[in-house]
Amino acid sequence: MNSRQLKIVIVRLLIMALGLGLFFYNVRFFHMRSLIETTIFIGAIAAVRFFDFNFSRIDKVHFESAFIIAALILFSLPNTLFLAIGGLLVAALIKPEKNVFGGPLYLVSQRSLTIFIAGLWLDNRYLTDRKSVV
Repeated sequence: MNSRQLKIVIVRLLIMALGLGLFFYNVRFFHMRSLIETTIFIGAIAAVRFFDFNFSRIDKVHFESAFIIAALILFSLPNTLFLAIGGLLVAALIKPEKNVFGGPLYLVSQRSLTIFIAGLWLDNRYLTDRKSVV
């Protein structure tokens, strides 16, 4: 393994550690009012992951991010993290992705970091879940 590959592996391991740490810190504040609501959002995020849309001159576009942004606007950061990671894991169980460093854990870590940064950017402005714990 050359030095460049080693640096890439170290950066990916740091992403995994930070992302999983953020997820497990925030998921303890998870509190949804309805099991049906939780199941619908997890199912929608998992289902949308399998639909690719081709637009002219653009590679395949996934609408999974749109559902996650909607969840981030509607719910608190811990709830959104739980929903997004739940949907990602359901999708990974149904159709595993090949050649992913660290398997689903790396995808969970990436998603956790992205959602956490988006939640900070939104500055805790949620539509329905006013009590945010970050």
